Amino acid sequence: MSKRYSVFATGTPALSFPFQSSDIILVTRAGITYQIPPTSIRLLGSVVYIIPLTGATITAIAGQGVFGIIPAGTLATLTMVLPPSPADEQIFEAQTTQTISALTVQGAAGDSIVNGSPGVLAANGGISYRYRLSNTTWYPRG
Repeated sequence: MSKRYSVFATGTPALSFPFQSSDIILVTRAGITYQIPPTSIRLLGSVVYIIPLTGATITAIAGQGVFGIIPAGTLATLTMVLPPSPADEQIFEAQTTQTISALTVQGAAGDSIVNGSPGVLAANGGISYRYRLSNTTWYPRG
């Protein structure tokens, strides 16, 4: 069974992505502290929260797994660009707190997408894609 963890740093600055080669990440589990090089971490589950305006284009960064879209109100249009250099079978999701009347989804440079115009995304709804490396294509899930 896989577990999801959230990382909170009390009283310390948050790390910015992408990691720098000089970063050192410490994880404590069951009282034992482990040092993890940032190059061993895959950010397939990283979440970026964004507050876009109508007509905006939001672009995911490499390794990002989720857009949490929290606009002030209904968006007439929004374009979302999926992350570059995805891993085989990588999943990308987007959730919104408000209705998006016309959503357009695009692959990053060179990546294709099936159903790149899903249309309306309802308030508190979401959409999900899975990447297939062999043909560099994102496919809708469910």
